[in-house]
Amino acid sequence: MIIEMTFDLALYQGKTSGELIPLFCEALEYTVQHKIGEFSEIHAWLFDISEEIIAEAIHQGRDACSMDRMSRFMDVEGRIDLYLDKFGLDRNDNSTWMGMRNLIAYGMSLVNDYEDFLYPAIREIRNSNFVEPL
Repeated sequence: MIIEMTFDLALYQGKTSGELIPLFCEALEYTVQHKIGEFSEIHAWLFDISEEIIAEAIHQGRDACSMDRMSRFMDVEGRIDLYLDKFGLDRNDNSTWMGMRNLIAYGMSLVNDYEDFLYPAIREIRNSNFVEPL
């Protein structure tokens, strides 16, 4: 989860940072409006959860993911707050806060050159013909 959170942060801090949040919100809205059936079916199979629960989770996620709210998570402190809240950790405990700061810093060092990961991953997804067009 730390890698995913730091990868998002690295993408956001990259050269197209102003485009990432609107693109995510647009993709989420498009999924809800046009692809929720397919999305729910695939994820129900993948996670062995009912399609109705998947669809409801995506609707709730879409409703909670405003551009303003998403922007609050796009720095190190925001990511730390998000992680601490997700796992019910004490945000007033200095050692917990510093431990999370160190984990985020370590994660950022691992994904710092994210293009080495991202472009081959996108190429493989395109070559799979799983979703067209990508």
